[in-house]
Amino acid sequence: MRVACMEDTREELKRAIPKLGEMGRGKRYPRPLLEKMLSYTVARRRQGATRLAVGGEIGMNWKTLARWV
Repeated sequence: MRVACMEDTREELKRAIPKLGEMGRGKRYPRPLLEKMLSYTVARRRQGATRLAVGGEIGMNWKTLARWV
């Protein structure tokens, strides 16, 4: 992922995740959003970012991201 593209994706995720409301066990994330979160997470991890940092960047619990990846 290019840097500009990653920044756009990060901003898109930061706006989209809070709109989902309260999420928890049994509630599924929309497939396109889930795929975008995973793609972003994998790309950032390859750049050396920690799971905690990636979660903070997009407003997501890092443990959830770790479980998905």
